Amino acid sequence: MARDSQFEILNPEDALALQALAEAVGWRFHPEQAHLLLSSGGTVFGQRVQGRLIASAGIYIYGTSLSSLGVVMVDRAFQRRGLGRRMVERCLTEVAKTDTPVTLVATSEGFPLYASLGFQTVGQVYRYQKDSIHSDDTLPNHAGMSKMTEADLAEVIRMDEVAFGAPRSALLHTLFSQMQEGYMVRDATGAVRGMAIAVCRGACLVIGPLVAHAETTAMALVQRIAASFDGPVRLDVPSHQAAFVAQLASHGFRERMASPVMCLGRTNLPGQRDLLFAIADPAFG
Repeated sequence: MARDSQFEILNPEDALALQALAEAVGWRFHPEQAHLLLSSGGTVFGQRVQGRLIASAGIYIYGTSLSSLGVVMVDRAFQRRGLGRRMVERCLTEVAKTDTPVTLVATSEGFPLYASLGFQTVGQVYRYQKDSIHSDDTLPNHAGMSKMTEADLAEVIRMDEVAFGAPRSALLHTLFSQMQEGYMVRDATGAVRGMAIAVCRGACLVIGPLVAHAETTAMALVQRIAASFDGPVRLDVPSHQAAFVAQLASHGFRERMASPVMCLGRTNLPGQRDLLFAIADPAFG
């Protein structure tokens, strides 16, 4: 492994160690998620004690428009020693090389640290989950919807960049490789009007990113993907999508968690955020 000061730079071979650290702090990680976090174009720092990974923090830099801070974890036995702060500061040093604004989705435990470093709350992300999909749910007959294929990937990457406001090619290639379900929606001219990727995380299907030009298209994508899965389905929805949240609730989805979205270096997020109905993962912004 490469070393930088006292921290290591983790790589995909460290996925099991990262998963073990997540379990030690009470997070529900799965092997595929740990691999995604370590193979999506970011830099994840770690520290070990006697060979055991006891802390991590990752920074994902998307060009010069935005970066995302995530995977900030410290083993409970090593908390309250300033280790989390030092790891976050190491990530911010990396970002300073490009002077890129930083966003994150905060846990309640991490919020005071981020606020003390100058991050400001710019929104919320709500986690919605439906534990069972009933066979009598009526699927909309949405014209132009088709299964996502590798041939669609270039358009998926472009649409995500428009909505998110920064290029995330590496992330989307990795998500596509893990995809359980994915759909595109096109209009009569063939132009893309919506897309969604869903991956399995244990027994749960996680939808995101979900990008669409209309709330009805976003909801149709959710219903189509959910109908194909026998188990819990969840998605993390930005707070500005109030009408979409109401639609989710009417279809049996329930709020499980609310998390602040914070930013350093700007007071709002880039991109056409009205097109973004579900984020890919809190670590990626």
